[in-house]
Amino acid sequence: MENLFWPDLSQRLEHDERIDDPSFSGEELQRVVRHFRWINRWFGNYRQTRRAVLKIVQELPKNAEIHIVDVGCGGGDLMCHLQQRLQKQGYTVRFTGIDQNPNMIQLAKHSVCNPQSFSWIKESVFDDPIEMPKCQLLISSHFMYRLNKDEWSHVLSRWQKNVSHGMVFSELRRSRLSYGLFYLFSAIAFPRGTTRSDGLLAIRRAYRTGEVEPLLADMPGASVRRTPWFRQIIVVPSAA
Repeated sequence: MENLFWPDLSQRLEHDERIDDPSFSGEELQRVVRHFRWINRWFGNYRQTRRAVLKIVQELPKNAEIHIVDVGCGGGDLMCHLQQRLQKQGYTVRFTGIDQNPNMIQLAKHSVCNPQSFSWIKESVFDDPIEMPKCQLLISSHFMYRLNKDEWSHVLSRWQKNVSHGMVFSELRRSRLSYGLFYLFSAIAFPRGTTRSDGLLAIRRAYRTGEVEPLLADMPGASVRRTPWFRQIIVVPSAA
């Protein structure tokens, strides 16, 4: 039997999380969304994504409306955070959230700050026929580890065609220390249920920075950098 406290992290795991199930619903889904919102706020996801987005947005005139697409938007908390911060700096922003789970989209609709600034697409972005909306920026959080190595180039190239300024991906980094710390922390904070099991599985699915770099080789100007709290930010410029 595998030791869940000390598993083999030399290779990525490619098992789906419960939250990947498009039929996941009910009180447990609501609980997971609340937990991950808290984790995102206090463990760097908001901060690091915001910094990368602002660096791109500063190239745009403040009188222009900015359209940001969030792939795998979940409960919409990252979009809401970005909207508040960008509006404080004088930008007008609208968002499109894409998620395959209709229950997740319903939760997001009721939690975003200014609903009139948001639109929603219930679709799996793994389906080639999906029409990715044209936008200035595409963002995603904890999504790219759901792709295997052979899918990165195809998916990024396909999305890049409809993005005028850049794509920002906030991702976990797989490491022994991050896994061990979350194992202990979640045993206290989220001792039972999906948050703990999915969180541990997400770390095991995540790419290390050295594994991401060769996957960006076909994307001129793309970069990946390590950030605090065992995270990494991937930035892919527009194709133009």
